[in-house]
Amino acid sequence: MELVLSPRILFLDEPTAGLDSSMARSVMECLQKLSRTGCTIVFSIHQPRYSIFKLFDTLFLLSAGRCTYHGRTDSVLNFFSSVGFSCVEHNNPADFLLDITQGDRPQLSAQQQDDIAFNEESS
Repeated sequence: MELVLSPRILFLDEPTAGLDSSMARSVMECLQKLSRTGCTIVFSIHQPRYSIFKLFDTLFLLSAGRCTYHGRTDSVLNFFSSVGFSCVEHNNPADFLLDITQGDRPQLSAQQQDDIAFNEESS
């Protein structure tokens, strides 16, 4: 219903919740097309599969209420690799990022903690 008004910004909470993987991808593809028309879309999503993850332009990752990454999706793996966390080939980047931000990682050095805590890449 809100889309009829052609909003400039759209906030969505879990737009794929309760959908099977095929429908979830269809919804996200529609949202991506809408974003290409000038609409800014901000949404929360948990554990997207890779085909959905690669549709994202920008990520804002939180861990314990703090920003751990804000920037372009195509730069996120390079960023985490630069601070010592490399994604294994063929691993879903979304799963890798979830593991890193939720603490499933080796002990961080003080420098790695600073690098992650203060990353605010420009989009």
